[in-house]
Amino acid sequence: MKILNMNNKITWSLIIVNILVFSSTTIIGNSMYDKYALHDIASNMFEFHQLITHMFLHNGFLHLLLNMFALYQFGPPLENLWGYKKFLIFYLVCGIGSMAFFMLLQSSPFIVVGASGAIYGLVAAYITMYPNQKLSIIFLPWWGFRAVSLFLFVIGIELLLAIIGINDGIAHWGHIGGAITGFLLFIFWLKSRKIRFVEKYIFKKEDYIEAKSIANKILGYQTDVSFDKRAYLTVFKDRIILIDVSVYTASNMVWRGDLDMSEAVDKLKLLSETLKSPIYVSKDVIYKRDYIYRVSSYSASYQISFLNKYRNKL
Repeated sequence: MKILNMNNKITWSLIIVNILVFSSTTIIGNSMYDKYALHDIASNMFEFHQLITHMFLHNGFLHLLLNMFALYQFGPPLENLWGYKKFLIFYLVCGIGSMAFFMLLQSSPFIVVGASGAIYGLVAAYITMYPNQKLSIIFLPWWGFRAVSLFLFVIGIELLLAIIGINDGIAHWGHIGGAITGFLLFIFWLKSRKIRFVEKYIFKKEDYIEAKSIANKILGYQTDVSFDKRAYLTVFKDRIILIDVSVYTASNMVWRGDLDMSEAVDKLKLLSETLKSPIYVSKDVIYKRDYIYRVSSYSASYQISFLNKYRNKL
């Protein structure tokens, strides 16, 4: 996933504010929950500002940790793609939409806190763009799951628990509402900005498998590049060897391994021509925006700043 940097100012700000608010609640106590948590609309404690403020309160350190970890993982690539203004609007609307959905379906009195609804919206938008991306569960990091399959499984569990009405203190309808809000916002709002047709991002599984097969045939199954590192460092500008990089089409990673760019550029051009898509070579396993190389069927370009950053790390 993309590492946080100062360009992700909204993601940074949201994480910092959530941590500061949580720290404040441990000092001030329950009075903050009384005023800023989302109360049942039938309660005399309900106020409209709670539709936003509840997103910055959390019920315990583990609740905060899991939500901020998810925001850390999925926030930066989406903020980079959409811009910070649209990212912030998207985040807040998903949080509000999740609670609107929750209040429609929740019959018993409630008090809700947490950013989960907003984060489910972010994840839903990310999965819509990168359905075939391999993701792993935090507790099972060695197993990779197809992103859309893993997300649908999680939503299925949420739906089952919501229908059963299990009293576990978790707003399952809110999570589902956040995911639905995020998906609909992406389809009907953001796709018209830079993403013209959402179908471009929702590949059939068989098409994705075929693209990976073509990439393996052109770039080879053997991914290790043998080289003398001492000699390589002295001729870095003449011979660019990239270790453990990801190769992307317009939206999906199709190959991963080592590339000697003095030999690989022509192969990447062939891959671009075959798949009818620009090809990106990146050190990022999830997001292609900070690419090292961008290759089309007729040209190749690279980002000097990115190469210099990794000059002594490869």
